[in-house]
Amino acid sequence: MKPLTTLILLCISLLSTAQTPKIDPAYAALVDTAFAKMQRSECQPCLDLYLQAFDISQHSALSHLRAATCAYQCGKKDLGWDLATKAVAIDWSVCEAVINNPLDYPEFDALKGSDLRIYTKAIIREAAEASGIDLDLAEMLSEIEDDDQYYRRMADSMGRAHQRDSEEYQAFMKKWEERDAECLQKIEGIIAVYGYPGKSLVGSEYASSAWLVIQHAPLEKQEYYLPMITEAAEKGEMPKSNWALLVDRIRMRHEEPQLYGSQVMCDPDCHFYDIEDEANVNQRRREVGLGPLEEYAKRFGFEWTPPKKGE
Repeated sequence: MKPLTTLILLCISLLSTAQTPKIDPAYAALVDTAFAKMQRSECQPCLDLYLQAFDISQHSALSHLRAATCAYQCGKKDLGWDLATKAVAIDWSVCEAVINNPLDYPEFDALKGSDLRIYTKAIIREAAEASGIDLDLAEMLSEIEDDDQYYRRMADSMGRAHQRDSEEYQAFMKKWEERDAECLQKIEGIIAVYGYPGKSLVGSEYASSAWLVIQHAPLEKQEYYLPMITEAAEKGEMPKSNWALLVDRIRMRHEEPQLYGSQVMCDPDCHFYDIEDEANVNQRRREVGLGPLEEYAKRFGFEWTPPKKGE
């Protein structure tokens, strides 16, 4: 693995620029206030405000799950179960993400070990299976994602704490390489059984888990799986934006200009690796669901101005 001074920064998938539906201001005010009440453990005001909001709109699985929690805390278990059922009916995948990510949603701490949580997980599984989703496989991919990111999360702090040629740092890098190899082995085992595990098999949240690990794999593995990932992206099984990042990384490793501007070098100042037909890069990015390169550059603390066509 290359030293971090020349290491390509972790890829960041930018969200699509598609417009989101407008939210009724009255509804937004009610759910915002309800959530604030929930955070202060005021279960009855929280529940009352959510129920008022649902008279206006019932589009949010997350809000219904929060309302279910408030009802449960107030001793209204039947209402809590009804609201949880509604939440899962609206979007089971949102509920599954919330239930499985307690660090991101601490307001649901009250559900730990509760019969409401057990019930919600059960109906999530029923809804997922009815949609053809393999939740066991999705959970396996979630664990692999966590393993893939484990040492990457510590990279900056290790770089600040130790010299790159120190024994501590070299030991850290060795463990990182070993972990990446383990993750790749697991992903290859899954692919051997299922093919590419995309959205129709594991849901949207984990549709890019296999891609993430392959993105960090040796070049020969990236090239081997690129046709499979290309097909998955074309079929809508994973975001085209992630496919574009893999294309850029492979081109860069062949010392060829990238196409989508996803690869950033910091040595030590950050800049884009060479971009082919740079004047039209934003058009190519739009085609795969990536935002403007100007905004992407700001994420890394530098400015980029599109060249004029013909320059």
